[in-house]
Amino acid sequence: MDLKRNDLVSIVVPIYNVELFLKRCLDTIINQTYSNIEIILVNDGSTDNSLKICNEYKEKDERIKVIDKKNGGLGSARNAGIDVATGKYIMFIDSDDYISYRMTERLLTILHQENADIVACDFKRFYENGKVEIKKDNKSIKSYSSTEALISMFYNNGIRWGAWNKLYKKTLFDDIHYVEGVYSEDMATTYLLYAKSSKIVWTNECLYYYFIRSNGIMKSKPPKRYADEVLIIESLCKFYSKNYPELLKYP
Repeated sequence: MDLKRNDLVSIVVPIYNVELFLKRCLDTIINQTYSNIEIILVNDGSTDNSLKICNEYKEKDERIKVIDKKNGGLGSARNAGIDVATGKYIMFIDSDDYISYRMTERLLTILHQENADIVACDFKRFYENGKVEIKKDNKSIKSYSSTEALISMFYNNGIRWGAWNKLYKKTLFDDIHYVEGVYSEDMATTYLLYAKSSKIVWTNECLYYYFIRSNGIMKSKPPKRYADEVLIIESLCKFYSKNYPELLKYP
């Protein structure tokens, strides 16, 4: 199968005040080895030059769409991208991170080979000082049922709940969108996608590069973050109690 002549993949990039990092991210997306992509840049009310950079890239790559919206947070930005995406598959890339040039091609290949609904890859952290995490990359693949994925998402060595290192069938989002106005919106949403899926596949190929910066969202610990995560965990427990009661006893 020649992937370059097949299904369209939508790549959604939520953007908020990342002018220092955005070009690095976009350069790895527009140069993907799998070229049949649409790139949806969602400017979520940036007050720096992020929107200007988006429009500059739109001028030189016809695959790029730019959405300029009022700030609403990551969940809102992802949903805005989902609503205009026309691809059969969809990915989310955080705008201060970057990806392997082969990420789209590899995840799509694995998804087809394994007949999966979601494919997730491993990632490497990199830092402001230029240091990159060292990890083994032996290209092993592991398959999960929805129940197994719902267990694994709570373990650091599993597929987790992050939105950004995955390729999804777009139909999963027909009746599921990200929770808006909360921190950890992917924790509040990914379990619903796993529950809806028949098969989820993990590859330990490190195809995503996750930026650790001193003022990043994961470094901030405002009271609302803790309050949101408590409410999300309560929602998770209610969902599991109703649909997967046996998992509440899982060690």
